[in-house]
Amino acid sequence: MRLPAALAAVGLIDEYTFVVHPVIAGRGPWLLDGVDLKLELIEQRASRSAAVVRRYRPIA
Repeated sequence: MRLPAALAAVGLIDEYTFVVHPVIAGRGPWLLDGVDLKLELIEQRASRSAAVVRRYRPIA
């Protein structure tokens, strides 16, 4: 298990920020593979380059 997944699995992450770029990259490893998370979207912003920044908070 990778460090981000291990920290998420034990509830040590208070907030997640993901930057989504409109690029097709194929397949690769998942950042939080094997972790069952329930997240609430708290903010979303789009940049001029079409990237989207999304902030999430875990739901207890």
